[in-house]
Amino acid sequence: MPIKVMYVLGTGSKHDNQELRWSLRSLEKFCQDDIEPVIVGSVPDWFTGEFVKCDDKTPRKNINILHKVCKGIESGIVKGEFLFSSDDHILVNPYSFEKGPRWIKNPMLKALPESGVPSGWNRLTDATLWTLLGCGYPAIDFEQHFNTYMNTEVVGDVLNIVEYAESHNLFKKGILVPSVFNNAAIANGDHRPMGFKKDYKLDNVSKEDLDGILAEEDCYGISISDKAFESAAFMECMKEMFPKKSKWEK
Repeated sequence: MPIKVMYVLGTGSKHDNQELRWSLRSLEKFCQDDIEPVIVGSVPDWFTGEFVKCDDKTPRKNINILHKVCKGIESGIVKGEFLFSSDDHILVNPYSFEKGPRWIKNPMLKALPESGVPSGWNRLTDATLWTLLGCGYPAIDFEQHFNTYMNTEVVGDVLNIVEYAESHNLFKKGILVPSVFNNAAIANGDHRPMGFKKDYKLDNVSKEDLDGILAEEDCYGISISDKAFESAAFMECMKEMFPKKSKWEK
């Protein structure tokens, strides 16, 4: 059975979904597993794979992500273990998700900083940390900019965690979906090996910097920001690496 890769999309991109095209082409070129992408959210008219159309529920991004993941699970489009992905995740070297570990960012989600003005991300991380600990779950940080394993079998746990967050006034900003799903899976006996991986999130990079990043030993994939589209070196690299449509594009 192919591994389902769930892309959760918003209401379109600033770049006409070009980042999604590159992401799909990168899976076809570099992924060493049998995979099948599915989209939950707003679906481009050129995408030929399975999808579940789902509108944003609120102005809060992370609540929308959780809502769409749950809708995808409810639809039956994914069952059991699947990969959660964003359209800005791009493989740049051969990689097997099936053989790879469960990548983590930090041993534990971070609490609010003791000084300075906390950012929205700080508040979201802090709320997820205390929600998980309050429910008796581990609170490992799985917010890597890379495709993340999740499992439909823990959705009941996830909904209970969300209910706890709401009842304790911790759900204002939403919740970190990969961290909640993965910590729930670990608490339920999922023993997939874990490992640390450097985060490769690209902005407006020079050719020299880009060449250096792509040559690093553990650079299996990158994540791109809107500013990456301002980099001539990055744009040329994508055109050279992924010149042809994937089988999931009309």
